[in-house]
Amino acid sequence: MLPGFNDYVGAGVLGGTSALWQLVGAGPVEATSGTVYTGTGNNRRRYVCAHCATAQTVGQGRRWRTIGELKEAGCPRCGGHTFRPRTTREPSGAR
Repeated sequence: MLPGFNDYVGAGVLGGTSALWQLVGAGPVEATSGTVYTGTGNNRRRYVCAHCATAQTVGQGRRWRTIGELKEAGCPRCGGHTFRPRTTREPSGAR
């Protein structure tokens, strides 16, 4: 376990951080035919800049394939490097 693996803005339930758990098989592992990691494939997700509230879409076929790439590049509007997942409660005008 790697505690404090990632920080999240506005994630009070998690205390703002999460841990990464590495699972190790006790025996031979069967190969899967599909993708296991949810960040691969055709998944797309919207993230909002914590500074200017501009929303960006991350995923395959987009400018940034991962949230890590978006954080490294920074917000195209303000240059900020902190993002949070867009929730359904945000006003539709927030970009």
